[in-house]
Amino acid sequence: MKDVVTLLSLLLLMLHLGACADRSAVQGEITSGNTDAIVGGETAEASDLRTETTVLILTKSDTGQEGICAGTMIQPDIVLTAAHCISNPESMQVVFGLAPIKQAADKIIRVKNYIIHGNFNRDGEVRNDIALLQIQERSPHSSVANVPWTKTKTITPLTSDTSLDVYGYGIDSGKLKKGKLNTKSTGVLRTTRLQIVKQSKNGDVFFASQSKGHGICAGDSGGPAFLGNSNVIIGITSRAITDDPSKPELADNDVCNYESVFTNVLSYKTWIINSVQWLRNSEKKSLHKL
Repeated sequence: MKDVVTLLSLLLLMLHLGACADRSAVQGEITSGNTDAIVGGETAEASDLRTETTVLILTKSDTGQEGICAGTMIQPDIVLTAAHCISNPESMQVVFGLAPIKQAADKIIRVKNYIIHGNFNRDGEVRNDIALLQIQERSPHSSVANVPWTKTKTITPLTSDTSLDVYGYGIDSGKLKKGKLNTKSTGVLRTTRLQIVKQSKNGDVFFASQSKGHGICAGDSGGPAFLGNSNVIIGITSRAITDDPSKPELADNDVCNYESVFTNVLSYKTWIINSVQWLRNSEKKSLHKL
């Protein structure tokens, strides 16, 4: 039986984006020939305004390994993402565009400040997987995602038939070949629709089935799950459960075809509001972690 996997950890050691990322900060493009993303999804269209609020995040681990995550603009300079995506923020870049690795990016902006949930647990069953990035400039787009409590009516509790539209720049297949994932498919923003199948007891995370060949995979971490056709972000892509733990005999060679796990944005309303305020009030120029 395979263990629960953090999506970004699957991608580290496999991507080679670092040098291109540094060069792109000057040239306005990232020169790495990659194509698709999201398992069983479709390429996101420019006419979909949610593409303006979804961003690619270039990351680098403490050991220098490079990878990608995604995030969501909830204010013109504030990105909502997963805590496990935060590594060496000084080198992180937030990239705007539909295919910023294959084509020219709309814009590339470095991180100014950040905050990680104080109870984020990376080990075992990942919990409180939520963070905010404050970028050095405003988004080049006018659109931002709506959090559930900014609408006229607060979103009601999620149910098992709630539809999700998920977005990401990750790989388009979770099938392993010789123990490795094919990362050539990263870099283009794609989307697919999922349905919630269950929630945790306290509602801090919810789960979606990926058994029908649709869902998130490595590189999609931190990306948004929107409520149906709306621009309301209700979930943050956290991780995948590779196989049914109650049926280890059915374990296969696909790490992204059982269930996906999302941080429930509504459960972190107070933390998000307070953290945005902290970022706004912070007078120090260096990067922070709380």
